[in-house]
Amino acid sequence: SDGTYVVEASDAAGNVSKKTVTIDKTAPEFTGLKSGVYYQDDITVDVRDTNLDKITAKVYADNYEVVELENNAKLTKESVYYLTATDKAGNTTSIYVAVDKTNPKFIGLMNGHQYNKDLVINVEDLKVKTIEVFDYKDGTTKTVENGTVITEEGKYKITATDYSGRKTQIYVILDKTAPE
Repeated sequence: SDGTYVVEASDAAGNVSKKTVTIDKTAPEFTGLKSGVYYQDDITVDVRDTNLDKITAKVYADNYEVVELENNAKLTKESVYYLTATDKAGNTTSIYVAVDKTNPKFIGLMNGHQYNKDLVINVEDLKVKTIEVFDYKDGTTKTVENGTVITEEGKYKITATDYSGRKTQIYVILDKTAPE
């Protein structure tokens, strides 16, 4: 099992040789972080391993640059990170996490505005989870893709939610008879 052991060997002449051997089959463990989760605030990288060698982060927002981190380092930049912890025995653990501090942003549509041209739903975010369109005319809510075009006149509530749970909601009207 894991631990540090002293191995002793002797020959026929009585010469004794001692060697310290560390057996480590346990991979490092990220505490307080779950792989695949988008966090709304800074992340503290906390790794548990008595034999820890290094922690690296591939930072997607910096062209996938790989940087070395100290244990308990804070990740503050909005990005997806691929974290890898390696111990001195070569055991590794890797996880994906993200820092997403910004609400989804609608591009080209403004809250409370009336439009006389088709509505193009364009949401900018680190990673959009859902875009929902509530149509006041029939009381239905549809989940749509980014880039969806609304052509039918009416009043709409559009809600974009990202993977960190942040939401942005806008109310818009499409009236093709309205002046420019």
